[in-house]
Amino acid sequence: MIDYVWIWIFASLLNSVMQELLMRGYLYQLWKQKYNVTVATVCTTILFSAMHGGAFEAGIIPVLNVVSVSILVT
Repeated sequence: MIDYVWIWIFASLLNSVMQELLMRGYLYQLWKQKYNVTVATVCTTILFSAMHGGAFEAGIIPVLNVVSVSILVT
């Protein structure tokens, strides 16, 4: 029998990896080449924050967390 906790952990890790590949691996690189680093960082941060809309419902601290992590990872 498959342990459901491991499926949840695997799905969470896969989700995180896919988000990073989409944001930083593809969109950031595309926008950086077409525009510049600042525009690419701002656009990916806005899009990344929008993808984590639940943070906006939770308050200012989660929003600041998502935005700051996005900028630091970029």
